[in-house]
Amino acid sequence: MSTTTEAFLTELESVRKKLQLKPIRSDHEGLSVVQLPEGVYGYSVSGATLEAPVFTDRIFQSFEYHKLIGGAIHILGFATPAEAAALNAEKEPVDFKLYPEPFGESNTLCVVDLARVVRQRAPSRTDGNFMALQTNPSIRG
Repeated sequence: MSTTTEAFLTELESVRKKLQLKPIRSDHEGLSVVQLPEGVYGYSVSGATLEAPVFTDRIFQSFEYHKLIGGAIHILGFATPAEAAALNAEKEPVDFKLYPEPFGESNTLCVVDLARVVRQRAPSRTDGNFMALQTNPSIRG
């Protein structure tokens, strides 16, 4: 395992720990992310949709999905530092490429709430397996 791979896996583990997430159980494999119980994470190579089937094992270039306590659903991936800053600012729509693993200049971890995704294209299957996403700012009550 490369140092880069170890670093991003450590970063992902830190996010999971902070959110008190557990891996999905094997009897939940293949369920869509929306069907999962709360407080779990798993992996999918599908697009950023509520219908994405989630599995227990990370495979090459798969995205990590979280179903938080409270029901929010997030997809994790990597974008450029500028894209991540725009996404985190939550001030305007953001068009960007989300990669399942660091790829080129896209080396900043992003946590994307699926409720913010307004447009997406399926993973590319080439060039790092990115998904092209557009997000809107968070809606605050």
